[in-house]
Amino acid sequence: MKKKGDVWVSAILYTALGVVLLTIILAAGLPVIQKMKDSYTAKHTKELMLVLDSNVKTVYHEGPGSQRAISLDIGRGEFVIDGTNEVIKFNFESSALISEVDSVVEEGNLQILSKNSGVKGKYDIELMLNYSGSGLELNYTGPQIISGKSDLFLFNQGGTENITIGISQI
Repeated sequence: MKKKGDVWVSAILYTALGVVLLTIILAAGLPVIQKMKDSYTAKHTKELMLVLDSNVKTVYHEGPGSQRAISLDIGRGEFVIDGTNEVIKFNFESSALISEVDSVVEEGNLQILSKNSGVKGKYDIELMLNYSGSGLELNYTGPQIISGKSDLFLFNQGGTENITIGISQI
């Protein structure tokens, strides 16, 4: 003998089972998706830094008056041009480990450093172009931290002892 309540109990049980399965899938999938996003951010930023380095070197070698424009798209993190120490840095927190912790990886002039952030499964990633001791000086005029979409203008200002590369936001 069937009762009308059996249909409702079955419907509630199936709905609850569906919610539990979706929750398990999301709990397992979201960290993987975040790691993929962080890995993409690191790859994109690495390519951006290598293009920036190539443009700085081109302007340096072409001599006074040479100039280039470069577009930046900084989604997250801090992009800093430090003219005092002659470095260009990009820092961000990532759940993807880009390099061995506390070990600098060099790709040409680009240095990549991963450090533990103090939060389990999170790392502080730093990508840096270091021009100190290279015979060129960076002269940057603009905000200390660059974020979002931005265009930089690079130009060779010449110099007697060191060549000055001027960088400004357009």
